[in-house]
Amino acid sequence: MGIDNQGLVIRGRHLLALTKIEDGMKFFREHALKSVWKPIIAFRNDVNNEPLNYKPWSLLKSELPPQINILTIEPLTQENNILTILFRVEHFYEPNEHSTLSKTVSIQIDKIFKNHKVHEAKEVTLGANMDKSQAFERLKWKLDSTYANKKGHDEIGVFDGSTIELYPMQIRSFIIKLEKH
Repeated sequence: MGIDNQGLVIRGRHLLALTKIEDGMKFFREHALKSVWKPIIAFRNDVNNEPLNYKPWSLLKSELPPQINILTIEPLTQENNILTILFRVEHFYEPNEHSTLSKTVSIQIDKIFKNHKVHEAKEVTLGANMDKSQAFERLKWKLDSTYANKKGHDEIGVFDGSTIELYPMQIRSFIIKLEKH
């Protein structure tokens, strides 16, 4: 009951998924992205009855693995034949959430982009304001003799310049220079 002793009205959209337990999180993850990134419907005043000169375009050669979502493809600069973009991707499954989709995924960046060759690629922080190697350098400090021989944590997913490795729930950002060919 509400404050006025009347029934409560709750509005919204509800989805009921009748799936096997092991497929439930897969359904949830896929539909969560689809409901957030719905297509935008737009209208125009068609005075001249001219058809729209619209051609679908994609920078990608093919689809990425189903557990990978592109968060950002933002053009930064264009000089001669070189297009520099901010490319941010996420692995949106949690560890042990799904038998196959929760596994680490590797993506070859030279096989992602259509009509472009990867000229250079470097990983940056999530805010894209600093090279990732510089950011980690700032976090190193001297240890006293008690801890000097202890093994530290290895950095997860070191970028080798050609393969992006994404662990569950990981987001990574890259500045990529693409050369049109």
